[in-house]
Amino acid sequence: MSETRAAIEKLDALVSALKRVPMPRVQPDCVQSANLISSDTPPVQPSGDVLVRLRRDLQQACDASGVENISPRLMRSAPLVFWHSKDPAAAIPELLDEFVARTMHQGQPRPRWLRTLIEAWLHDFGADRIKHPEAGRAISTMLSRCPDESSLVFWRRASQQYALFDAAEGPRRVGRALLESKQNPRDILEQTGMNDPLRAAGGFYRRAISELLGALPRVLQAQHAPIAWERAAELLEVKLTERDRHGRVIDKSTLRFPDCAGQTALAALAPWLNGASASVAPRDAIKTFLVRTIGDPRLYPQRWAGATEAAVTLMRSWLAADSLEAFLSLISQNNNDQQWRYRQAFWRACMRRIPKVEVWVVLGAALADRADAMRDLNGSFGRLESPPDQAVLLIRLGDLVMSEWSNVGAVRAWAVGDKDCPTLYRKQYVGGALRERGLSFPDHPSNGKGGSHDGSGLWHRKPERGLWQGCVAALLRNRLGVVLSPADYMP
Repeated sequence: MSETRAAIEKLDALVSALKRVPMPRVQPDCVQSANLISSDTPPVQPSGDVLVRLRRDLQQACDASGVENISPRLMRSAPLVFWHSKDPAAAIPELLDEFVARTMHQGQPRPRWLRTLIEAWLHDFGADRIKHPEAGRAISTMLSRCPDESSLVFWRRASQQYALFDAAEGPRRVGRALLESKQNPRDILEQTGMNDPLRAAGGFYRRAISELLGALPRVLQAQHAPIAWERAAELLEVKLTERDRHGRVIDKSTLRFPDCAGQTALAALAPWLNGASASVAPRDAIKTFLVRTIGDPRLYPQRWAGATEAAVTLMRSWLAADSLEAFLSLISQNNNDQQWRYRQAFWRACMRRIPKVEVWVVLGAALADRADAMRDLNGSFGRLESPPDQAVLLIRLGDLVMSEWSNVGAVRAWAVGDKDCPTLYRKQYVGGALRERGLSFPDHPSNGKGGSHDGSGLWHRKPERGLWQGCVAALLRNRLGVVLSPADYMP
């Protein structure tokens, strides 16, 4: 029994030691801790082993003498395990009813007991959990009976305004209000108690965010879509800072609920996936947010496992277009070669005309430093060990991978699966490996000249006449069945 008594005393202290922000500087004795109880601040969560012992002790007490004879100290802590695990104490016959009955005292709820039940209900929220909806209704009833001077008034107001303890309606109202209300989202979080980090990590807020995501596709097609997306992004994202091994501070972002990545991506991309007009949705802001919080699906496909193939394909196409434009922009800053505009026009034509094009940019050290600041790349590029002042565009078109160098260099092509075919989305590349022999290029279909037949690549000859472009177009037609005409690629 000494182990049981020690566990109960530890739980009692944890439930009592509630924090207020800002916390006044007082001695941490039991009396002063009890005086710090705040109606809208959750208790510190006890450790798992303590909760396991509590669940066991409740069951043993019920088996030994029935729920009506459980000691007040043990009963007061029972909500902590009502829905905590796969073996919820709420399943113990009559235990929840006995707790509710004892919580009411002379027609009014006991604040400490009811707050413990409220915090457990919010933290371990699940509308499908045993007796969870019933407990919510009991909370609402007890709150309606608390006097105006009670410390429970905060929760009574939240219950009245948002139906907070209705297991179905509460999360829906909070989620929709956070997204669409005229109120500031921070005010809504404060009114519902969700501004506290502990509650913001709990089951109720998770469900409210799920409701928000459910409404997001519709809102992103309304005229106020940019404002609504700003609200959603602020609520979905958690910004963190950490130090690297050199002691430098690094800003990081993640989703508040990383396991909701798939649902988040689908909701944010819905305007472009459902075939409706998406002209008002802030595409660039959404794309940047998803890369920042979930990750580039080309580099971290496992993080996008919860999204549909269509959503992943859409994001990859956006990022491919961004990578191409970033490469062309970066090279244009230092390339005055007259032929460069022809090369730009040709690769843009490929992007327009060929479905599911994939693009990966590889940069030498001198260019990589500048690319880190380029928004379109979002830090997604490979690094070229040498030479430091050059860059390579790797572009996958169907079962072909082609390379284009920033300065002097031939266009090369490989069949996917060939031993020398470069792999896209690697972080490091050696220049020599990107110059391996590949496929031959046929001659120009009109004049029968200009091809390259030894696999060493195709030089950019006579671009103003479309010579090299016509040879590459012939290869694409032969391999992919795609027809590119001079009208497509001549600037």
